[in-house]
Parts: sequence; structure tokens; C-alpha cells
Amino acid sequence: MSNLLVLGGGGRTGIHVLKQAAVRGHRVRALVRNPDTVQAPAGGELIQGTPASIDDIRKAAKGTEAVLSSLNNSRASDNPWAKPVSPPMFMTDAARNTLTVMGEQDIRRIVLTSTQGAGDDWARLSPLVKAVHQGRRARDQSRRVKESQEPTKTVDMDRSTVIICRCRVLKFKLLPHA
Repeated sequence: MSNLLVLGGGGRTGIHVLKQAAVRGHRVRALVRNPDTVQAPAGGELIQGTPASIDDIRKAAKGTEAVLSSLNNSRASDNPWAKPVSPPMFMTDAARNTLTVMGEQDIRRIVLTSTQGAGDDWARLSPLVKAVHQGRRARDQSRRVKESQEPTKTVDMDRSTVIICRCRVLKFKLLPHA
């Protein structure tokens, strides 16, 4: 059993990450904007805050052994092409804050959820899917996700990326410890 911090635990993907980690016997803590809108799993703990605040991450990360990040940029609706409402650098700033706190608290493991076509996954997409991703909003979203993942490649820790499409895992990639 591990003590896990879930970032984005109140979101569309994060709520499932939070519940599944608890079902598998892990002690979970989630940093969420509004704990009143999220049901904590049995034995789970909700901490109010935002990954845009390094102090909120510090508070939530105390005593944890790994971070599961299912953060995403907020959009005006659930439509994947809806207008983004998060600040442009939200994901990148949250990644940097998370990595800083992980270094301070000697947390050596991070698992990131990603999106099809972001970062290193672009080269593996079919031409049809690439054409769909060429819309400005989809392209901007993919760029933001890629930018948020870049800082994790420069630190000495265990890192995994899970690419999710329609709530199905398409790829799980475990990168060796640097």
C-alpha cells in the first residue's frame, strides 16, 4: 500500500484515478479546487487548493510517496474543442510546482495522464487523426500538454506517462530511472 497524491482528482479523468487507486488499497489524497463537489473514496482525503499554488501542493504532498497527475486545462464545456478557460501556462506552471515540491519532499515517482497526439505521441498518429488535431483549439491543447510534460524529462525520478483516449488506456510507457 502506498500513500498517493492525486492532482486533478475532481476532474473528468482524475475522479476515476482517485477511486481506482483507493480500490486497489492505496491511501489517497487529492488536491481539488472544491472538496464539496468531489466524493472522497473510503479512506481518501480531499485537500482544497490548486496546483497553481506551490504552497497548496506542499501541504497536499506531505507524507506521500508518489504523485498521480491527471491535470488538464479547463474548458468552457466538455467538448474537447471548447474554448480553454485555464491560464495559458497553467499546466506548465503546475508541473514545475509539482516537481519542485517532489524534490523538496524526496518524492521519487510521478505518473502523468496525457492525451492522444500530445508530445512524443504525435509521430504515432494516423494521418486522419492528425488532420482532426489540426484545428486551432486541439492544436493549442496538445501544445499545452506537451509543454507541461517537458519539465518532467529533466529531473532524476521515475516517470510514467499514460495516454488516455475516451477513458481507455491506449499506451502505458514506463521510462527507466535516469
